[in-house]
Amino acid sequence: MRLSNCTFIVKVGNKYLEFDTHEITELHIEQKRVSICYLQDNSRGSLSVGFEDFEIRQEES
Repeated sequence: MRLSNCTFIVKVGNKYLEFDTHEITELHIEQKRVSICYLQDNSRGSLSVGFEDFEIRQEES
C-alpha cells in the first residue's frame, strides 16, 4: 500500500484524531501497536495506540 493521499485516524479515549499523509513524520508498526510522530498546526507530538484504535483511509484518485 502506498501511503500518499491517506488520512490516518487514531482513537484516543473518546476522541478521533485525523492526520493527513504530509503531517506524519514517522510511522512505526510493531506487534500489536502503532506509533506515529506528527507535525500538525506547527505542533509536534507522538502517539502510540493498539491496532484496534488505528485506521488508514486511502482517498480515491
